[in-house]
Amino acid sequence: MATAADLLYTPATITITPGGCFDRDALFEAACELYPEAKVEMDAEGNIILTPGNSEDSAFRSGEAFGQLRDWARKDGTGRAFDASVNFNLPSGAKRQPDAAWVPKTVLQMEGAANLRTATKTRHVPVFLIEVMSPSDKLPNQQAKCVEWIEAGVKEAVLLNPDTKTAYVYRLDGSYEEIPDAVAVESTVLPGFSLDCGPIWEEL
Repeated sequence: MATAADLLYTPATITITPGGCFDRDALFEAACELYPEAKVEMDAEGNIILTPGNSEDSAFRSGEAFGQLRDWARKDGTGRAFDASVNFNLPSGAKRQPDAAWVPKTVLQMEGAANLRTATKTRHVPVFLIEVMSPSDKLPNQQAKCVEWIEAGVKEAVLLNPDTKTAYVYRLDGSYEEIPDAVAVESTVLPGFSLDCGPIWEEL
């Protein structure tokens, strides 16, 4: 099994495949506790995926995406915006953490306060989310992740590639849009929300 030292000094994703029968929630919670410095996800097959913490550059870009969504959510008032630390439990059994996500308050209220205080008990997915690629991410993998989100019921997923300044938009109705040299991405599910790509593409 990978150690904390592996994650600190290996700039790549590590996948752990558990053997035998196991409780998915218990395994996920144990991995989160064992690797607090890593982003912990689980795929539909039950494999634990550990990703080292963001570099300052990647953290800035994903933080900018979340900040814009949070500012819109505060003005709109009908839902909550979440950053990259949130965990969503997909119907497939996968557990994923987008860089930014929005969920209506009505959905959160149906879950109840007790479930919302855990990482494994909620059973809803975001209406809208943003994934921002880091230099170590592979485009096909991130595109497949967005398809996984849509198949889980997400209405709109935006994937941003800072290296090429390209935005990829996936929608629940099956439509797909690739926007080279994207200036902004207008949401079709969040009224009035436009993601300004300029700050996310910014280079020092």
